[in-house]
Amino acid sequence: MYSRIAVLKRTFGVYFAFLKPGDLVLGMDLSMEDTLLYGSPVNVSGMYYKFISYGVDQETLVIDYDKFEKIAMENKPKMIVAGASAYPREIDFEKCLLVAKKMWRVIYGGYGSYSRSCSSKFTYESL
Repeated sequence: MYSRIAVLKRTFGVYFAFLKPGDLVLGMDLSMEDTLLYGSPVNVSGMYYKFISYGVDQETLVIDYDKFEKIAMENKPKMIVAGASAYPREIDFEKCLLVAKKMWRVIYGGYGSYSRSCSSKFTYESL
């Protein structure tokens, strides 16, 4: 089990280090989250930053990475949050990182509940 306080501190540490109020952030649709940290309008994140979302293909229920890339390229968010704590499948962080690198954007692995098993997916170079 992970500490929600630790996730909150880590998440806002990353937000405050790389974003300014009003910056655009691309994150998983809130229906795939079990936390309000990734853009809920009732959370500070949703009050300080503008969030747009990507989601799953309605037939396969797997992240639609082509649509993810299209949304990112069209909107040019300052940060991409790759991860969703309530998404039950493995996330292809490599694909997410490639999209971020194409645009020279910051990517943050917001994957609190399984971050210990995925901690090697990103390096400091990713930030």
